[in-house]
Amino acid sequence: MDASDPEAAARQYFDLINEAQETGDVSAVLQASAPECEGCKGVADYIGGIYKRGGRYQGDYKVRINRVLRVPASDPPAVVVFLDKQSYELVPEAGAKPTPQQFQQTTWGVTVEERDGRWLVTKFDNED
Repeated sequence: MDASDPEAAARQYFDLINEAQETGDVSAVLQASAPECEGCKGVADYIGGIYKRGGRYQGDYKVRINRVLRVPASDPPAVVVFLDKQSYELVPEAGAKPTPQQFQQTTWGVTVEERDGRWLVTKFDNED
C-alpha cells in the first residue's frame, strides 16, 4: 500500500476489504498482507469463499471507520481501528436465502510494516 503513515495504511486496508466485499476479488487484500498475517488470510478466505459459493453481500455492507489511533511506541507500528458496520444482508451461497446482519461496532488491531517501500499488514485481529 502506498500510504503516508501507519494510520493511512490501516485505512487503505479497510478500503480494500470493502472493495473485496463488493466484487469478491480478494487479490488486493492479499497483496497488502504480509505472508505471515493469519488474520489477513482469514478475512480474505471468508470473503472469497462467499463468492466462490455463489454468494454475495447486499445492502449497506461497507465498513465505516470512526477513528484510528496509533499505539504509542509500538514497533512495528500498530494502530487500533474503530468501525461501524451497518445492517445488511449476506447471501452465503447460490440459492440461499439472504441472512440479515445487524449493525455492529467493532475494534480491530492492525500492525503494519514497511517493506520494499510499501506498507504491509502483518497482524490483523478483531479485538472485541
